[in-house]
Amino acid sequence: MPIKWVKVDQAQAGMVLALPISDEMGRVLLHKGESLEEHCRERLAAWSIGEVAIEIPDDGLPVPPLRYGRPLIDATDSQVIKLTDLRLQQRFAPWEGDETMVAVQRVARRKLVRRRTERRPTA
Repeated sequence: MPIKWVKVDQAQAGMVLALPISDEMGRVLLHKGESLEEHCRERLAAWSIGEVAIEIPDDGLPVPPLRYGRPLIDATDSQVIKLTDLRLQQRFAPWEGDETMVAVQRVARRKLVRRRTERRPTA
């Protein structure tokens, strides 16, 4: 997924980090895939971080933040699957390459897609 560098003071709430943000000691302050909320932007400014890398999906639409539980009433099954995959990639990004977590992600995907496509009303 392409990334775009954005100044912290121009970042909008809901933008999704494409890269983790670390301090000079290497400690991760914000993880890849986290959504920038107002309190995060204030913290970044306090840490003197000027720019952040934001995810820009291939289709040009904004990346949805990591929030679950919102109904996807008007979405088609393929949109539900695409959104679920995107959110899971964001959530599991810190463990990319870990075989156990990849297996957990596969199970989570199977269950979430089934649950989200079965519970929506049909026209």
